[in-house]
Amino acid sequence: MSQNTPQASTPKRLTLGLMFLSILALALNLRAAASSVGPLLAEIGQGMDFGGGALGFLTSLPGLIFGVMGLFAVRIGRRFGISTTLLLSAAALTLGIGLRAWVDNSWLFLGLSVLGLTGIAVANVLMPAWIKIHARQHTVKLMTVYSVCVVAAGSLGAAATAPLAQLFSAVFTAESGWRAALSTWGLVALIPTVLWLVIARRIGYDYPQNPAHAIPTKRMYRSSAAWAMTAFFALQSTQVYVQFGWLPQIYRDAGISSTEAGLLLAATLCVRVERYHQLIASQPV
Repeated sequence: MSQNTPQASTPKRLTLGLMFLSILALALNLRAAASSVGPLLAEIGQGMDFGGGALGFLTSLPGLIFGVMGLFAVRIGRRFGISTTLLLSAAALTLGIGLRAWVDNSWLFLGLSVLGLTGIAVANVLMPAWIKIHARQHTVKLMTVYSVCVVAAGSLGAAATAPLAQLFSAVFTAESGWRAALSTWGLVALIPTVLWLVIARRIGYDYPQNPAHAIPTKRMYRSSAAWAMTAFFALQSTQVYVQFGWLPQIYRDAGISSTEAGLLLAATLCVRVERYHQLIASQPV
């Protein structure tokens, strides 16, 4: 990579331990907010008075927001710096996912969901770039940690949300149970928010000035391989987020408990091959 990029000026105080914990903490929050909805879809629909159309829109939000915000993530990173943008992403995730379950207005619930998912979408795009800029000789190691944890986060959210709802229902009320379980993932996101605040203050602005391999955008639009990959990953993402949203409810409609439905979804996610992150890891910044 060119020595004109921020990699050359990465602070020595940015130790491997701090980078590892920060990447781990944020990566573990990048799927749970999406996979936690499915096991509690019935409770959300009843508590928020959502009909089938509203629930369908809610379950479509992860794929929709990830696709739309993926177009703007690089511009946002250029404006604020990658580290600061990842801090803002973690904060958006904390606020959006942490607060949405406690509102009574259905539109506000959806709006806060959009806020939280926007934070996830931007972090999805910029985290691999951040690792390549700052990880130096640890790039492969930290990229592996990131990829594995993103997959694990989806399984964790699917498996743990329904049991948490049952636990909170026993301690508080049934209505508070699902709300507390759903907002747990926003509370957990406080950890990466604090860690990335430390990193952003140490690094400052860190968007690379001279990318190693600049490819003209017009040439990419004319590439049949680029369009084929776009179609492939679009279909893959559609299939994944349909599973996130509706597979647990299909199990529940068949008489399976919410806890078992969440575990079945988690098992499905565990055996997925995360080719998307392998592709990102193989590309230059």
